Amino acid sequence: MAFLGLSGDALTFLGGVATGASKEIDKQLERQQEAIKEASSTAIRARLAGRKKYDENIEEMTKAIKPLLAQYNISNVAQLMNMPETQRNKIVSSLASIGGKDERGTFFKALKEFDGKTPLTSSQLISSLVPAYTESKIDYSGLIPNTAVDVLFGTKPSDQLERRITAGAGALRTKTPTIDLSPYEGELNLEGKIRAFSKDASDVTSTAKTFSNTLFQSMGGKTKLENGVYRDVGGQEGDRELANRYSLTLGNVYAKRVRTLQITKKLSVEEAEAQAKLDIQSYLNNSFTINNPASNRKIMLQFTKSDIKQGVNPNQGYGKVIKGDKKATTILGIDFLEKEIQSRDSNNEAITREVKNEYVSKLDKILRSQNIYSEPEIDKIIELFLARINKYLSGE
Repeated sequence: MAFLGLSGDALTFLGGVATGASKEIDKQLERQQEAIKEASSTAIRARLAGRKKYDENIEEMTKAIKPLLAQYNISNVAQLMNMPETQRNKIVSSLASIGGKDERGTFFKALKEFDGKTPLTSSQLISSLVPAYTESKIDYSGLIPNTAVDVLFGTKPSDQLERRITAGAGALRTKTPTIDLSPYEGELNLEGKIRAFSKDASDVTSTAKTFSNTLFQSMGGKTKLENGVYRDVGGQEGDRELANRYSLTLGNVYAKRVRTLQITKKLSVEEAEAQAKLDIQSYLNNSFTINNPASNRKIMLQFTKSDIKQGVNPNQGYGKVIKGDKKATTILGIDFLEKEIQSRDSNNEAITREVKNEYVSKLDKILRSQNIYSEPEIDKIIELFLARINKYLSGE
């Protein structure tokens, strides 16, 4: 009896068709799997390469700004990184001798202006300094051809491709947010420019000596007659010592003037030296007339004498006037303030009244924060502090 009424020849024919269809489906599946393998490998390599490049950029930027973050506040580092590298290196080198992140920050415009408005963390700063990296979801549809099985059962080869890529590269990375750093673009303030981009005068000592000779002559010099007789040697020596002391003040002023003129007037260091000498000589000519030696001597004494009350020994330490549980750290803090002033003086900065008041204010803040000192005690400590730094004051 024939199967379902079909003859043997008919069954043989249908069996052959089924076998051929099965072989064709196998070929389609094999080609599809090869396509999935190739496409997934390409996508995985590209995604991992993109991630690696971004991670390397982050690592390089971290290494670049890590030393800066140790020396400056984050807002200052953001501003430094907005500058050309050669300019940035020059500034960092020039300001290296200044102790404290906040102290260095005073040379920048961005420090206070953007406090609280554009907050930054170090990781945000780093990610904002490298090219942004975004992984977008790929549309896998249409990349892999359907087989007859996919058509028959409604499966999607794109799902296989997506699963394979996810297994090889992991889930999509979220977009790394970046912050607009343009608010931190800017320049150093004038004091910072002077410190970073000007050169020291080469003849401060010799120029100060010239000033000293001029000052000595304004007090009569060696040949000054008083009531028809020459002054005694002691008087001459006293005037010479006074002229030398005041000339040190003028030497500091000269050094600062030379550096300032280079920035404000765009002069070379040689031009600035010549102009600074003319400026100070003009001041001497106007302030110390040769026919009024007594007045000249009085002016110099006023500028060189100590403003400290008599009886304060500048060699006295702070041990007898500092008290409380924080005595050791307080003394260490005051010593640090003295060393800062000494460093600024060594860098040919004029230690003016403004600078003096700045450090007195810092000391006053330290003492008052401890809530253990009376007003007379605070005054006494500040008095000793001023006595100890008096040798650095320019008298401006």
